[in-house]
Amino acid sequence: MSGKTVAGTVVGAGIVLAFLFFGARGHPAAAPEASAATASAAMPDAETVAYQPKTIRLVDIDVPGAPNATAGGVQGTVPGAILCDTYDKAMMVYDAYNTHWQETVMDQRSGGRYALIHGKPDPAPNPDDFGCVLVPVGTPMHFEMGHGVPVAAAHMANGDVVTGVTLIPLMTFPRATPPVANIPSTSAKPDDQGQSQQSS
Repeated sequence: MSGKTVAGTVVGAGIVLAFLFFGARGHPAAAPEASAATASAAMPDAETVAYQPKTIRLVDIDVPGAPNATAGGVQGTVPGAILCDTYDKAMMVYDAYNTHWQETVMDQRSGGRYALIHGKPDPAPNPDDFGCVLVPVGTPMHFEMGHGVPVAAAHMANGDVVTGVTLIPLMTFPRATPPVANIPSTSAKPDDQGQSQQSS
């Protein structure tokens, strides 16, 4: 091989390397890692976007004040308190949870014979289907009884405040009894409550 050929090959290779290093416009070519880092920096980080708490009113009633109760639910049956726009809907959701629990227990105790006779137990209700909200156990709530039915504002873990009609047996209070008298209950009729109060 002649000296001109070797020299030409070396010079050509040097030009190619210089082009790759400086880029087509004379600037250093960006490393793939740097390009990826720049692209990711331009994307907003989901964790840095602060959640804006909402005020959700299922009823057009203000229930201001510090929490005086917590969502309790019924162990094994209702996994929290229920908030709806009407008392009837809250009772429907409550009854649906009870029906699901009762049928499931009967099917288990019968070894599956209940399902063969009556069909599979109803699934647990989805409060959203009723336009209601399930408040997880332990959630602080401010409760009032001045509207003929129990109304409460639940202070959710994400900062939302949800206000709606609720059921007293699904809340727990600092004292043994709720801070009001003559409250309707899902477990007793008004006549039963009067008799119990007279006997006490």
